[in-house]
Amino acid sequence: MAPSRLGRVFGGRPVWLGQVLDEPTLSAVAEWLTSAGPGLAPVPEAVRGSVFVPTRPAVR
Repeated sequence: MAPSRLGRVFGGRPVWLGQVLDEPTLSAVAEWLTSAGPGLAPVPEAVRGSVFVPTRPAVR
């Protein structure tokens, strides 16, 4: 997920998530996005296990 412009101002960086299609994790992601998202709110505990760092740079 990419942070909003305001999130970037406050230091937010993209967050890569995987394995989030189960209901509890998906609900936590949706709540995080509607409340603030990257840079404005910490990654919820229920989502932390789904965060990963890509092994190579994204192609643009």
